[in-house]
Amino acid sequence: MDGLRAKHLRKIVGDNEKLTSKSKIDLARLPPCYYALKPHLPRLNHRVALYKRADESILEKIKTYDDRKGWIRTEDGVLGRV
Repeated sequence: MDGLRAKHLRKIVGDNEKLTSKSKIDLARLPPCYYALKPHLPRLNHRVALYKRADESILEKIKTYDDRKGWIRTEDGVLGRV
């Protein structure tokens, strides 16, 4: 990935030219380097997995009286806060 970025930068700047602060190069046109791209890959993988399962229905009965959810059921059957 970084090799492609360097190759594209040489193509824009020129083979024998140096990149300086006075060069009128739009660096946003370059592909991202590996370390900038790496955090986006798990997010992309997660989004693709969601789209693949978009047609499946998720039926889950939530227990509101579960202690981990912050509710408890009293002896009278009334829900109350922990």
